[in-house]
Amino acid sequence: MNARYAAETGGSRPGAVAVIRIDTEDADGFFRACAMAPVSPGASAVRRVLGLDEALVARPDSRTLFIMPHGGGAILRGVAEGLDRLGLRRAEGDAHRWPEARDAIEERMLGVLAEATSPRAVGLLLDQPRRWRAHDPGDGMADAHVLSRLIRPPLVAAVGGANIGKSSLLNAVSGASVALAFDRAGTTRDAVGVLVELDGLVVRWLDTPGIDALGTPAAMIALDGARQADLVLRCVDSTADASDPDPAAIEADLVVATRADRGRPGFRADAVTSASTGLGIAELARLIRSSLTPDAVLDDPRPWRFWDAAAQA
Repeated sequence: MNARYAAETGGSRPGAVAVIRIDTEDADGFFRACAMAPVSPGASAVRRVLGLDEALVARPDSRTLFIMPHGGGAILRGVAEGLDRLGLRRAEGDAHRWPEARDAIEERMLGVLAEATSPRAVGLLLDQPRRWRAHDPGDGMADAHVLSRLIRPPLVAAVGGANIGKSSLLNAVSGASVALAFDRAGTTRDAVGVLVELDGLVVRWLDTPGIDALGTPAAMIALDGARQADLVLRCVDSTADASDPDPAAIEADLVVATRADRGRPGFRADAVTSASTGLGIAELARLIRSSLTPDAVLDDPRPWRFWDAAAQA
């Protein structure tokens, strides 16, 4: 039978209702093969499918069917096996979902665009089909490792001593109260993670517990977060004495001075911020974004293998 099918919802994962799309040039032949009463184009009806389940069958046009059985794992496996026996081909990738696409690159682009997290990904993805059509293999490719961060949010870990304003900083950059912020040491006892948009890049921000001394449980949590992070921020209170040892002196990519409303820092900092006044918050967002996705890479006119990043998400 010249037809193909694909799960539109969750693949083999169970759910309340599943949606299985069938593309066929002979819908009437499919109904006969399934011993199912036909459904007219533009209509929908409840039918028993492959002797397994009562399902809603919708037929938006002459060549497309949507079968919506219960979404249990056994039902999904049974429907897939029954369609395989009828000779339907299982569609791969997103081609079945995007019939308007003109080629394979555009099909992939539409699938990744639907799942990309960062606003900065939109323009780049929409331009990929044009770039691939004009691509000369000798020109090389754009940096896929960096650009993949537009699809899969990179991890940013904020580490620092206890009671120096890390949680307030997170609330300021996110524009919402997503972390406990209180003027008392030990408020954050575990790592707190949240998705935050920074200058068009969505990141996973990890607010780690304050470190009073290395070797403590808090320090172990912070160190673990730093090891996994794509970017580490070492947060230091602006009023800290630069000559005093910092118990949270973990190797970091950027040093962020916090609570600058209480005094200017006496140490070198990549960003000077105040969560209470908003000082430096927008600048910090741009600095983090440009550190993870530099302008030179975002402005690279060459294409990139964006679907590899989506497959790893």
